[in-house]
Amino acid sequence: MVVLREVLDGRARSARPLRVVADRPDVFAGYLVPRSTVAWPRLIGEEQSQTPDQGWRLALEEWHGPGSLFVIPAGAAYAAVLFLDRDHGGPVGWKVDFMRPPRRTTVGLDTLDWAFDLLVEADLSRWKGKDEDDLAQLCRLGLLSPQDQLALQAARAEVAADLTARRGAFADWSAWRADPTWPPLDLPTGWRPAPAGPAPSAPEGRGGAPSRLLERRRARLHGPRPAGGLVARSGRGVRLLDATGRTWLDAELAGGSLLHGHAHPAVVEAVTRQATLALALGQAHEGEVVLAEAVAERFPGVEAILCRPSGNEASRAAIALARRATGRRTIATWHAADVGLDDDLLVLPPHADQAAALLAIAADRLAAVVVDPLVASRLGDLPTLVDVVGRLSARGSLVVADERRSLGAGPCGGCARLGLGAQLVVFGEALFGGLAGGIVGGQRELLAAGDVLGSTGPVTPLGPLATIAGLETLRLAGPSALAQADDLAGQLRRAWGGGGLGNAAFLPAGTGPSALRDAGVLVGEDGTAFVATVATAADVDELAIAAERSANCR
Repeated sequence: MVVLREVLDGRARSARPLRVVADRPDVFAGYLVPRSTVAWPRLIGEEQSQTPDQGWRLALEEWHGPGSLFVIPAGAAYAAVLFLDRDHGGPVGWKVDFMRPPRRTTVGLDTLDWAFDLLVEADLSRWKGKDEDDLAQLCRLGLLSPQDQLALQAARAEVAADLTARRGAFADWSAWRADPTWPPLDLPTGWRPAPAGPAPSAPEGRGGAPSRLLERRRARLHGPRPAGGLVARSGRGVRLLDATGRTWLDAELAGGSLLHGHAHPAVVEAVTRQATLALALGQAHEGEVVLAEAVAERFPGVEAILCRPSGNEASRAAIALARRATGRRTIATWHAADVGLDDDLLVLPPHADQAAALLAIAADRLAAVVVDPLVASRLGDLPTLVDVVGRLSARGSLVVADERRSLGAGPCGGCARLGLGAQLVVFGEALFGGLAGGIVGGQRELLAAGDVLGSTGPVTPLGPLATIAGLETLRLAGPSALAQADDLAGQLRRAWGGGGLGNAAFLPAGTGPSALRDAGVLVGEDGTAFVATVATAADVDELAIAAERSANCR
């Protein structure tokens, strides 16, 4: 028996035990017996990982495919695979796997699949290519060198010539049949490749040392480094897979913008469908009209919307609108960095009574108070704040509800839930399934100046992908889905003894995000954990236990 392995940067991507049929200087042939144990690259949702940029974990599973004879000519960049019917043993067809020419190891043969395949009729009458898109992705990733690409082209030409002439492996092995008494094979001890560097910090599939490829590419990337050095590869639901193969429970959810979790099937399907129609447009998209109606129906007081390319741009547009409408300049906010203004900015303290006192002093010069409901829910003495903000509105100041993170706070938004009435509402990436996009909503007369916003620039149409993702996100965010997320977050708040709002819960005092990362849990740097609509009670229990253990370790 030998093991045919795919190895990338010291990590196995697949492993198949083959019964040796022929091992000669000119050719190797090995048979994968049905029901043998194989190691297969899987994503979080158990789909097969097609290319390494998706990340993968190795899953040991039974081979449910047909009996497969791998014929690899010496030095060839391909394997001709003859598929045999599991019940009758007759030929089903051929597949040609193009791959790096295998090299001998102590356990068998190591290679790397180049993604592109040929599917060949059993009688060799027709064949067609498969997975050209995955091949293109490998080239984009730099996993196929120019020499590899030339080798692949040469191998394709060689195989095409052999198929046309009905020679080579397709002639020599077409009559071969397996012995039906051969038992399934297991992967032998030591089938995993030995690590080239320090031992991984956790077993494969639950985390390991970063790959050399990843480290090399990190050196080319400048800018802020991710918390804990984590580099994500893929996500599904509330689980995230990083570049080392470790799986995380993700309650950070891209700053709360993934209300329905990673890669919700309905959002993915809607965006994929739209991508076949248009990726970008220089004109307004008809989906914007439908989205405007959907937002107006969902959020009371929103008669019209102004579209912007991102949540930050929508926030700046709302501030410009407030200044134009009131003739005042000062903006009060708890998040100066998010507003992005340098002048006439009143930064409020994180206490309701102190903030109320400052607001009262600045009342006559305030254009607007920007309220993030998640921030407001942390301030304490909320009735005092609500009263002061209400009196400011009566004196001509506007309230801008910053709903960029709080779409899961309730059907009408977080500010409405707190009793903070707003004249302008800002939506961001949470409305668009995590895609870049922003909306300012309000009454028509307030938005009438939206096309002459000065420094904020002209109205920018939303990208069609974001528009469609927004429609699907709103559709999925029905009352029952939000109520379920709210209920689970409430359980988490009670377990942590902390505050929160809607689908958000705040870490208990003294517990930081880094402590939870040690337990494989991600929360926001400000200690906010978001519960997606697809989360389960078991996910919430895991969050609660992680925080409890981190507290006990202090």
